[in-house]
Amino acid sequence: MENRPAHKKQTANAFGNRAKSYLSSKIHREGDDLDILADWSRGSQLALDIATGAGHTANAILQKNSSRVIAIDISPKMTQTALSAYPSLEVAVSDAESLPFYDDSFDTVVCRIAAHHFPNPRLFLEEVSRVSNSTGVFLFEDNVAPDTPFLNTFLNTVEKLRDPTHIQSHTVDQWTNWIEEQGFNIEYATIMKKDIPYVPWTTQSNTSKNNLTKLNELFINAPPEAKTLFDIKITNGSVESFSNLKLLLKATRLNQ
Repeated sequence: MENRPAHKKQTANAFGNRAKSYLSSKIHREGDDLDILADWSRGSQLALDIATGAGHTANAILQKNSSRVIAIDISPKMTQTALSAYPSLEVAVSDAESLPFYDDSFDTVVCRIAAHHFPNPRLFLEEVSRVSNSTGVFLFEDNVAPDTPFLNTFLNTVEKLRDPTHIQSHTVDQWTNWIEEQGFNIEYATIMKKDIPYVPWTTQSNTSKNNLTKLNELFINAPPEAKTLFDIKITNGSVESFSNLKLLLKATRLNQ
């Protein structure tokens, strides 16, 4: 099991060093997934964006609502970057698994492309439930792993080599079961594929030379099922791009 405090410190430092690259990252600053989450937030009066990164999701929600959006991240440099880019946001440094807010505080809670870095996803969801009010909406997106064990292992090995702060991409069933355990009704859930250009993806995370060599070998020698599922493109012996799977869902309180 991960040493959680050490891992969280490592994650905060790593993402602080990447703050500028996340601000300019096309994957994070645009996309149909971002538009969908923002549309689902309409009517929000007080929203919380957990693990905001460079603030793209929080800002998209703010643009859809004349309301307050509080954006939190475990990395102080990330929150500074988000606030510099989007001065209308309110920001705070916070651990996703220990939120510094009162019970029943928010009508909208969102977390986009971050939870695979959380050591205890169920504790994170307990906190989401705790700070959500009786009409609360939870908007969630994250990379997910296939149910097939060897494809699941392939994906998580690739992600860990690329970025040691990666903990685990979970399956769709795991996430939906955990969210329902916390008293939410899943109104909508879909799987989206997002094309990932390989070089920017590894550059953004400062993948070490040794890990990059292993990563290249894994992609190039991937089993046919992995190459098909993840749309792995190899050109002249070099990895060009691949696609990952993302769960996008909207959940509301059962007692609404």
